[in-house]
Amino acid sequence: MQDYAATRVRFFNNVAAFLNGDAEKKILGDIDTALAAPGLSLSQKRDYEETRTDAVKIFGDTAAIFKQIQELRASLKKELAGSFCIIGDTATSTTDIGVNPFQSRYMNVGTHAAVVNTILSGQFLRELPWIFPLVAGALLAFLLAFVIRSLRPAQALITGFATVLIMLAVSILSFTTTGLFIPVFGPILIVLTTFIGVAMLQFLTAEQEKSFYRTAFGHYLSADVIDELVNNPDKLKLGGEKKTISAIFTDVQGFSSISEVLDPGDLVKLLNIYLTTMSDLVLDLSGTIDKYEGDAIIAFFGAPLDLADHAQRACLAGVRMKRAEKELNVRFREEKLSPHPLLTRIGINTGEMIVGNMGTLKKMDYTIMGNAVNLASRLEGVNKQYGTWVLTSEASYKMSGDLLLARRLDKVRVVGISNPVRLYELIEEKSLATPGQIQMVEAFHTGLESFEAKDWAKAETLFQEVLRLAPNDGPSQFFSRRCAEFKKKPPVENWDGVFNLTTK
Repeated sequence: MQDYAATRVRFFNNVAAFLNGDAEKKILGDIDTALAAPGLSLSQKRDYEETRTDAVKIFGDTAAIFKQIQELRASLKKELAGSFCIIGDTATSTTDIGVNPFQSRYMNVGTHAAVVNTILSGQFLRELPWIFPLVAGALLAFLLAFVIRSLRPAQALITGFATVLIMLAVSILSFTTTGLFIPVFGPILIVLTTFIGVAMLQFLTAEQEKSFYRTAFGHYLSADVIDELVNNPDKLKLGGEKKTISAIFTDVQGFSSISEVLDPGDLVKLLNIYLTTMSDLVLDLSGTIDKYEGDAIIAFFGAPLDLADHAQRACLAGVRMKRAEKELNVRFREEKLSPHPLLTRIGINTGEMIVGNMGTLKKMDYTIMGNAVNLASRLEGVNKQYGTWVLTSEASYKMSGDLLLARRLDKVRVVGISNPVRLYELIEEKSLATPGQIQMVEAFHTGLESFEAKDWAKAETLFQEVLRLAPNDGPSQFFSRRCAEFKKKPPVENWDGVFNLTTK
């Protein structure tokens, strides 16, 4: 290599001496002497002139090229002073081709340059001892497990993958900026194992919670409500909470006399058919079965899931129970399951109630309590006094919308409840009501207006007209008797129109 460099220096020195000497002048002088010689033919003279022109051009071009080469050599000498120059083949036909982390086809001559550069710069690649990344990975895995245990599955998944990406980014940034290689395979494996383990634990816990919800609520919530609770468990607040909801109480008239006649097996069969049919009506309307007390059903609408139309659902459940009751009695009669028809009294009320899981840690019931609950229970019993079957409070009726045919009754104070309540009897869904039912309700309201105006005689006449339309109408019979009593002994002068009921 040194002989090559010395030869190059001698070559350029000789070229400089040749161009800067008198070679061009001598050559041109000889050509001019030849042109001045006598006896030249025209063609000879032309050849000498062309030769002279070519000589001038060759010397000029060579001088220009040499000047450029000299300037380039001077520039390279200045820029590459003290540098190494690595020479190798890069032709496509060569076989000195390898790979590196960034290229699948890499001319290996570049590898030598990279090695030289690393040696000269002193920036050698360093690897962090394996113990440090493992300890950091273990700590990060512990922190990740603590964080994601309270997150939803989607949030936990995002957090886990974000943690892995951050670890990779830190390793790459450290390598590119400082040359320090951090082995992250082990830490990432620890983090991923922890993440998968926590995710599996969350999954098993969630499945256990779903199983708990289905077991705990499966007997008194509809399948749709249970699915909603499973998907949104935050909607279920364990313990008591105060909510405005609607309660419904049912009881079969004279069921004790029926149970005395039937043997236990037949009684259980009869009761199961009845309770299943009535309960399904409640569940189909997204209601909640509180409990069964013999033949009685206690249910409510509006918890645990919020239902804006809970009062309407409760009222619809009441009239549909009475409609289903007719079909059940036909079956009971045909199959001789009951000696008497089953006639259900129903009480419905809407108001502020306490609802939630109540009891002990070992035995809890999802139930309701409060004055509004007591009023619904009292209204079920008040049916006996008015000869009605489905009684609801004014609050429930007003919130039920315009779907139901109902008639207004008294304002009363029931036993245990101090505030007076306007009673309404639910007759039927308006879309299914018969013309006779509609006519009966209108005639009854006309009689009630006269009654509330204290025109006892006129009211009695009007109620008797209702009885001609519906001879067995309990409320008309009740008010007709009351009119007869008030004609004999009117209430006190300042009577507010509210009746105090003395029996449940």
